[in-house]
Amino acid sequence: MIPLTIPTISPPGSTPGSFSAPHTPITPISSTSSTQAPLRAPRRTQWEKVDDVLTSYGFRNLGDFLATLFHDHGSDADPRTPRHTASVAAFLQGASTFKMADLLALIYDHPQSRPKRKYSDQVSAAFSPHTPLDDIRYARPCLTAWATRTVGDEVYRRIGRLAKKSDDPESRRHVRATTNRRKKGARVATWDDTRFTIQGLADQYREADEFLWYLTECFCAPRVKGKVVVRKRRPHHAIQVGAISPFLISRNSFASGDLALPLGIWHFACKSHVDVKRVYCRFGSTVSDTTARNALNSMSAADLSELRERVRDATERGEADHSKIIDNVQENSPVYEHGLGRENQLKVGTACTTVRLLDCKPGAFNAADHIGRVVQQARQTMTTENVYESIDWPHNWSHRINPNRKTPVQPVGTNGEREVETQGMARTLLDFDQQSGINPDKCDNILSWVRGDGASHATIMRLKKYLAVTPNIYKSFRNVISTPETWHTKATDLNACASNHYGPAASKDPSSLSRSSNAANMKRPTDLKKCDFYPTSRSMTMIWDARVLDCWRLILGIDSDSEIVEHFAQLAEIDCLPTLDELLDHAKVLRERYASQVAYDQSLSTEDHDEASSRSKIPAVEPLHGDEDAPPPEIPAAPEPKDEGPKFYKEAPGFDGDRVLSNTILFLMEFGWWVELNYAIPEGDVGRVMEILKVSTAIVQLPIMISKLLKDLYLHVCGNLKSELHGLYARSVRPASVRVLTRPQGRTAE
Repeated sequence: MIPLTIPTISPPGSTPGSFSAPHTPITPISSTSSTQAPLRAPRRTQWEKVDDVLTSYGFRNLGDFLATLFHDHGSDADPRTPRHTASVAAFLQGASTFKMADLLALIYDHPQSRPKRKYSDQVSAAFSPHTPLDDIRYARPCLTAWATRTVGDEVYRRIGRLAKKSDDPESRRHVRATTNRRKKGARVATWDDTRFTIQGLADQYREADEFLWYLTECFCAPRVKGKVVVRKRRPHHAIQVGAISPFLISRNSFASGDLALPLGIWHFACKSHVDVKRVYCRFGSTVSDTTARNALNSMSAADLSELRERVRDATERGEADHSKIIDNVQENSPVYEHGLGRENQLKVGTACTTVRLLDCKPGAFNAADHIGRVVQQARQTMTTENVYESIDWPHNWSHRINPNRKTPVQPVGTNGEREVETQGMARTLLDFDQQSGINPDKCDNILSWVRGDGASHATIMRLKKYLAVTPNIYKSFRNVISTPETWHTKATDLNACASNHYGPAASKDPSSLSRSSNAANMKRPTDLKKCDFYPTSRSMTMIWDARVLDCWRLILGIDSDSEIVEHFAQLAEIDCLPTLDELLDHAKVLRERYASQVAYDQSLSTEDHDEASSRSKIPAVEPLHGDEDAPPPEIPAAPEPKDEGPKFYKEAPGFDGDRVLSNTILFLMEFGWWVELNYAIPEGDVGRVMEILKVSTAIVQLPIMISKLLKDLYLHVCGNLKSELHGLYARSVRPASVRVLTRPQGRTAE
């Protein structure tokens, strides 16, 4: 029998001739034999296949094999076979089962890829941005060093792309502080460009480049169990915004509109020291002080030019474009190095802000109509009773400012005049009119509305009186209408209420605000005639809220104030919470019993209390008797207010009322109007403001400025009131005709 020789088939991809294929002679077995050897070789394992690749295919090492496997022919002819090309493409494109992510993890986590500590040069090469990759022998540090340089190059490219000027017209990143006319179409900063929020900038940077945002988040965001958390104090997104903005300025000095320019203007407004501005400018956090000043000058000049254009157009139509709010300003300039002619100086002046008049009827500021009303002298017939009867208690919200309206304001240049002096006020008004672009020859029939504090109002009225005989209408200020500003009106009302209800500093009267302030550890005003507005308003508001809650406790039948929350929590558990209509009905009862004129009369007379209806009658309670043997409570000493008057008030014989209750009712009623006014002003409810001012004029006897405010606000704002109230709003209350309907004592009864 002839022996049969079967050559071994070369593995795929092997080079012909690299090694000789062994020939294995196979001798046929006789057919008479009962067994026959298998012709197919046994299946090789993966590890045997790898060994064949490394030993039988002619590669010197694994590196040569991988270099050949992932060969990039570039622009030359591709020497690879179609199967070779398809296999590599499937792996690199993620079409195979084993993907690149699996391979990188195996290489990075392989124990042989990490250098030992004795090879310090290899250990320190991990994540190195400078060590040549050819000098890094181990796979793990080489892989990290390559990734570091790749990420660095990508960050450089992306930061440059963000810092580059965008074609988006809404982008403010490259706004200019001023224009030198060397570049056409340069966008100059406006006031709208200075408005920003940290959250808005964070969203903008995140949407612009998520990769950069992720890197900066890794720098500063804390993590808990691998998840990013946001802290309440110093949230990381604010730090990211503060870091990315200097990065952009470092690459492009004109990319300062996002954060650096607004912060530069903020430092100017805060009067930061020049060295502070320089340091932050060097850090890239803000623009230079010169750039901030140029931006302010450009924005002010542009807005002032727009104001003059509007004034010119309004004058042609015979209308008023804006009103003015003036106030005095002071700045102390101390001398740190004294010398001849150098001394501390208090710089004074007058500032003005123009407020654009919107939603006004045509002819609302017509001077002829105003003079015609003045000539009628109808104000002489106005009394406190007229004002009280004209109060619109329900108020139907018919005179509310449009909630979507944003009133534009524009400050003009501050001058160095003293507004409280007659001549200084005259020069002040003329200067502000000139800056606003008012033409004196075309405004004889246009009213000019000026607002300020009480001193400014008094000076303007005195100025008009002195110049009444001047034939020139403009120079006599005949068309100037002066009204007190609302904030000053609130302050005057607050001072009046504090003077009536605080009482002596060590008062034992439970209704006095001094006793409540001591119990709440709140500061008591030193001068009750001129209180510090914000601390006093916060203190009185807190006391008023506490007393109103106590009244609600009585209405709801709850034993103590601490149980109010528990009471409503129990109602919520059984799904029996009162409806809004029920709460409003309770509120009406509360007002009638504890914050009305009827309740005040009941507290002063037992007869009136007995004859009152069940709805408005104050429930009788047992008087509280303290422990007579207990020592009196310690009251912290406080400076006595000026002009305090007698500390004790002795009731008239036969008085059977409750003075403590009456004082409490008066405080709830009077300060309740102040609280309502405090809500009505920011809500733009002009009608409600007018009604509260009428109540204050009739009840509390505020100074003349509130009466003037009633007249002039009617002329210029409330032209849509009912016709029967037309004559009442158009004139003010004469000081001699104002009567006090109620006067709280605020003292301890003896």
